[in-house]
Amino acid sequence: MAGRSDDEFLRSKQKIRESTTHSLQILNETLCIGIETTEELDRQAESLERTEKNVDRINHDLDSSKRMMNVIKSPFHALLSSSSSKKSDDAADVKRSKKASSTVSSDQKQKSTSLSPQNASRSSTDDVVVDQNLDEMSKVLHKLRGVGELMSEQLDDTTGQIDRIGQKMDIADVKMKKVTKDIKKELHKS
Repeated sequence: MAGRSDDEFLRSKQKIRESTTHSLQILNETLCIGIETTEELDRQAESLERTEKNVDRINHDLDSSKRMMNVIKSPFHALLSSSSSKKSDDAADVKRSKKASSTVSSDQKQKSTSLSPQNASRSSTDDVVVDQNLDEMSKVLHKLRGVGELMSEQLDDTTGQIDRIGQKMDIADVKMKKVTKDIKKELHKS
């Protein structure tokens, strides 16, 4: 009966080792996906920054158009000269920081009481592999937490960028309608 319980114990140890090895593989794959996602969020943030600068330029050009339309409308427009103004870029800084928070620790060991010397050696090897897997899982989980926090910050920054761009686009839309109306009005006068 002692041999049967030794075999069951060893099978249980082997299943635990295989399970921790599989879990570690899944965690590493998840970490890779998280890192790729943060890189894509960085690329999107850069694209949004370019978009915001373009919208700022559009607003600047519309302001210039409005000034020109005012000069044209003026009865003294021949005497007036248009002035140029400086372009202003409203660039958003994107800050990234990786935060280290808390570590996850696992110290679970199963002890055997009555194993044969050969089975004890196999059980000890399984214990070492399980312990190594658990330690590595703890490290990967810690990294995943940092990646998750970074992604959260990136998404918050992106949301702010999108809100700013939306507001600037609304302003550009109003300006565009006004300038278009003024141009049509002036064209009908001539």
